[in-house]
Formats: sequence, structure tokens, C-alpha cells
Amino acid sequence: MIFILISWFYILFITVGMGSLIMNFTKIKNPVFLIVSGLFFQLILIHFWAIFFSVGLTFYCVNSLIAAGLIYYQRTKIKSILIQSVDDFKKWNPFLKFLFIFIGIAALMQSSVSPYLPDNESYYIQTIKWLNTYGLVKGLANLHLFFGQMSGWHMLQSSFNFGFLVNFLNDLNGFLLVVISFFGSDRLNHFTKQKNLPDLFIGLIFIASVFLFRFLDAPSPDLPVFLIFPVMVWIFLNQFEKPDKDHILLLFIFGLLLTLSKITSFPALILPIVLLIKSSAFRKTVPAAFLLCLTALIAFLSKNYIITGYLLNPTDLLGNLLNPDWKMPNHLQQLFYAYPQFHAYNSSPEEFENFKNWSPLTKFTKWFFSPKLHGVFNKLILVLLIVFPFWIRKNKALFWIYFAGLFQFLILYFTSPQYRFFFHIILVLGLIIVATILIKISFRNLKILLTLTVVPVLIPLVFNLNFKALTNNHFMRTQTKTFRAPYIFKPKKNSQYIYHYEKITDGNLEYNSPVKTYMWLTGDGELPVANKIMINYIKKREGHRPQLRTGNLKDGFKSDEIKK
Repeated sequence: MIFILISWFYILFITVGMGSLIMNFTKIKNPVFLIVSGLFFQLILIHFWAIFFSVGLTFYCVNSLIAAGLIYYQRTKIKSILIQSVDDFKKWNPFLKFLFIFIGIAALMQSSVSPYLPDNESYYIQTIKWLNTYGLVKGLANLHLFFGQMSGWHMLQSSFNFGFLVNFLNDLNGFLLVVISFFGSDRLNHFTKQKNLPDLFIGLIFIASVFLFRFLDAPSPDLPVFLIFPVMVWIFLNQFEKPDKDHILLLFIFGLLLTLSKITSFPALILPIVLLIKSSAFRKTVPAAFLLCLTALIAFLSKNYIITGYLLNPTDLLGNLLNPDWKMPNHLQQLFYAYPQFHAYNSSPEEFENFKNWSPLTKFTKWFFSPKLHGVFNKLILVLLIVFPFWIRKNKALFWIYFAGLFQFLILYFTSPQYRFFFHIILVLGLIIVATILIKISFRNLKILLTLTVVPVLIPLVFNLNFKALTNNHFMRTQTKTFRAPYIFKPKKNSQYIYHYEKITDGNLEYNSPVKTYMWLTGDGELPVANKIMINYIKKREGHRPQLRTGNLKDGFKSDEIKK
């Protein structure tokens, strides 16, 4: 916990420094908005740095100097914001102070245990390690299909994990949860005085704590979408009648951060676009908004092109425009695109070969009647999309929120309808409905509700649990990892398994393969790591194998056709 807390202070230092850039073209003075904006500008810096260099010791030194310089330059404004934040905290209701501190300690505890999410073992660890060691590597997706979905959130994590020294500081998610918890607590404190619907809405995000905490011990790009999108909705609701330039640009920054972190969340950009069109400051706002979008687009296209050879990965749109030697073969790219789609239907691996022949009715039936937690959320999103229009009642702001949610769902349904991809829509629509019902709730009853929904986050940290009743995922059916006293000082490493590796030579490629694991898993092995089961599957099914482009790992990989 102590090491993680120190790393959080480092993240705070960097994000406050980078976030101070927003002060050059807005008058935003909210500390949470400053920090989240800092994540965006930090991400842009990493995208362009990693094209040429590793995100290693040199980057950390340069990055720290940049942040320190920016803080010094904006020291008066930053000091004012921090003093105001402390003063606001002192004025909070004692219960809200306790709630915030409790969530902070619980988040530290959760971040200290072994990561639980299976994606951490298949590609989170390895993509971050490649960034720390080499930066963006040409054709990395040829080594492992999943490496092609490198998230901007993983790029951010690579700049905060000190990967050149340790392997247990992948805790950006915990930091973000604490930051958003500060915002939620502050707005709840305002709600106790003004009974404002948007404030209650964002404060009620705490009732989803048990679910959100499942994403803390690994750098899942899902969590920033779950946490930041509701904040965007809060800004949208408050700005809808008279949008100003500052908050429109802030919404663009937040939306672009989510899009770079998880491309499926791009419909979040509908919100700032709507406010931009409504704004009387349209002409003054467009140049800055365009510059932000263009910069983010260049960063996104550059990363995709280097990693996969496709500008708009995971799709093959504009796929024939550029054809570098490290480009993934189109049929491999389609396989990579199809697998996450298939995963959304909770079917057995044996059914994958027939997946492309499924009818729309078959897909809907399998999706709607998915077992356990998947099926619950799949049904819930449909219920909310049907019921929510009754809450709109000529409220144009809610209409656009609903439109963004509906558009998001339709995009996902026809691509990869996994419930965690649209959980932020469930969260926002559901909390708005709950907030309208509880708008007159007494603070006493609100305290009871928050206590009953937040305190249970400690249960998986104290008791070994498994989620067999909730999921069919083999890896998520294992027991959760409980908190132990030694973690107060040093957290567990960033992998929940102990892997044994064997060295495999295939053509000019020598790689480390985990022994006796599922085909997609890679773990925390020394670079390069791939799974021989996966490589042999692709060799047999697609007739291709990964090879080095040159004799050096930093020059990347290509996919060679196997001569028969």
C-alpha cells in the first residue's frame, strides 16, 4: 500500500503539471477536471514519444521535468486550486469525509492484491512491458493478436509503473477511482444544500462500488469509461442551457481521452458536439476543438499503423492505403476482429468456426439468453433503453444523453456486444432514473444507502470468494485474492499466476512460451513472450507465423506465410 500511495502522489504530480496546460485556453479551476485533463495531455505526449523511444527511465526524467516546469509556471493558479479544494473538503459533511477516506483506503487495499482480470494475463502485462522496453514496436500484433488492441490507457500506465525498476505498480485505475470519488463526494455535499439532480446523479455512482472495485487491481481500460463518462454527463446537464467555451473544450478532452483509451467509447464525443453546435461561442471554440481532435486522431492513427499496419484497427477501413512489410495479413486481422465479437455470445470455443454462419436471430438469442451476469446486463440494457424515454419528458438534455447511449449500444451490438463495453450506458441511464426517484431523499436515508453499497467492497478483500454463480469464464471463476498484512508495505506483483516458460525457436524467432496454459495467456515473462499453442493454432488455421523483421526485437515483427 505504501508503494502504491507513493506512486499515486507521483501520478498526481504529473497530471497536475500536464493538466495545467488547460489553463492556457480555459478558466477551469476544478481539481478533478485539472487531473483528468492532465491524463489526456500525458497520453498525447506518450503517443508521440513512444514512436521513437521507449517509455523508460529517460522518459520518466523528461516527463518529470516537464511537469515540474509547468507547475512552476502555473504555480499561482495551481496553489489557488489546491487551497480551495482543501477548504471545500473541510466544509464537507463528516459522513462524506469518512466515505471518501474509506474509499481511498479500500482502493489502496484492492490495488495491492494480485490482479483478477484475465485480460491482464493475456495482453495487459506484455503490451505495457513492450512500451517500457522499446516503445511502439512495428508489427507487434503479429506476435500475438491481442497485442494489436493496445489501449491508450495501457500507454498511460506505462508512464506511471516504473517498469524499469519493479513489476507491481499497475495501479492507475485505483488512482482514478479516488479522484472521481472526490468529485462525487463534493457534489453530494452540494446536493445536501441545493437538491440538484445532476449532483445526486453523479454522487450515486458510489452505489456501483462493488462492481467498480473489480477493475482496480489491473489497468483495465473499461474503468476510465465507467468513471469519466458519468462526469461528462454531469457537465453536459449543467451546461446544456448556456454552454460556454471552457466546458465544451473540457468535454472534448474527456471524450478524446476515453476514445484513445477504448475506441468503442467514441460516441461519448456526441455530448461536446451537441454543446458546440448550441453554443453562442461556436466560432471561438471550433479552432481549439479541431486542434484537439486532430492531434488525438494523428496519435491514434500512428499507434495503429505501427502496431498492426492498419490505420483504423480493429477495422480494415483504409486497409489498402498503406502496406508496410509488418502489416498483419487481412485474414489474421479479421480473425482478431471476429474473436472479441464471438466472445460476447458466451459460447463454447468449439462453436467459433461456425460463428460467421450464425443468423441475426441466432446471435440475438444467444446474446439475450447468455447465462449468469452476462445475461443479466444484456437484459438490463434493453430494459433501460425501452424505459428511459419515459424519463425524458421533453427534457432535451436527457434526450441527447439517451441518443448517445442508444447509438453506443447499436454500434456495439453489431460489432462486439460485451456487457462491459456498454456498462457505462447502464450506469448513466440507471443512475439518472434512480436520482429522479430519490431527488427528495433525506440525507439520513442517503447515508444508509451509501453505507450499504460501499462497505461491501471489503468483503472480497477479507474472504476468499469465487464467482461461479456469476460467470462461466474459467479464469474469473477462481477465488479472489484477499488482502494480507505484508501488502501494507509492498503489493503483490502484477500477475496472479506463477508461470513456467520454455524457449521456442521458430524460423528466425526465438520466444518464451508459458507452459500448460490457455492459448491466449502470456503472463509476465521476459520479452518476447508468445504462446506456442496460439502460434501453432494460427499456423495450422491461417498458414502464417510471426518472424522478426530484422535481427533485432526493437525493429518488430512480420507475418510470414508458411510454404507447403
